[in-house]
Amino acid sequence: MLKSKSKIFLYVFTLAFISTGGNTIFNVFAHSLSTDETSLFLSFVDEIKVQDKLIKKFVSEDDYDKAEKHLSRISQLYTDEIRYELSERNERIANEITETISVIGDHIIQKTAKEEIMNSIDNLDAILDESVSVRLEAVSLNNSTVHALHFAQLLNSLDSNYKHSFIIPHFLPSSETSKAMHDSANSQHKEGYKINEPTVSNNKTISDFISYETAKGLISVIKNIYNSTVKQDVTETTSVQLDKMVDALNQLGLVVDSKLPYIEIAKLIHGIIHPNLMEVYKLNHININESKPIAGYNDTISKR
Repeated sequence: MLKSKSKIFLYVFTLAFISTGGNTIFNVFAHSLSTDETSLFLSFVDEIKVQDKLIKKFVSEDDYDKAEKHLSRISQLYTDEIRYELSERNERIANEITETISVIGDHIIQKTAKEEIMNSIDNLDAILDESVSVRLEAVSLNNSTVHALHFAQLLNSLDSNYKHSFIIPHFLPSSETSKAMHDSANSQHKEGYKINEPTVSNNKTISDFISYETAKGLISVIKNIYNSTVKQDVTETTSVQLDKMVDALNQLGLVVDSKLPYIEIAKLIHGIIHPNLMEVYKLNHININESKPIAGYNDTISKR
């Protein structure tokens, strides 16, 4: 049972996505945001902040090449469409985000004093926080469905980044994937989730470290969102579903840290977390093809 009930279509990845290697999807529309678009904007802000933290990490380690690549992800996320829509509400903030990204880029290329780079990143985070208050209605931030969709979208981003981390995405062929996901959804009710250890040595070979580091960075954000919003929205009557989600969330870090095959993340997200999230929030499931494309997250991102 939800404290605040509202009905909306949930943007989740379907089995068809995993089977076909489809693209993650995202788009923010101008003017007033609907519930799902609000959650997508919040996810957009969170994803940039993940990149900000990673830039700080690599600058502190003197790895300016990786820092620059993570900054490139920010540029991909902050699309012309998002900038235009944000400028409709506040042109100053839209421009400041663009300018600050450019300043950080200059600092990284020139290997400016680390403190100056860190301050510029902190400034970008502060502007992003302001963009949320400008772009979104306060009432929508307390909407339980927004919380659920925000949580689901970040899980989708984790899924996409982890998939792109490998030379060859480790998902099964279509028929095997569908069977594995079906078996996972059924077995979780009986004995809980168990990780299948990789049987091929190159399963742990990472080719896109930017995607891999992003996936790792998203896990703490996802857990934070769960604890601060999703967990608070529900009552004891949904404790069984919550327990299953918590168990799967705890397994996400183990899968990523161990560099296990992509199918293990897919089983956790699409076989356990999403189905239970939909049940708790009484959300409907639509086909991925009816959704809108995600800025900056597609099959070409790992090649940049």
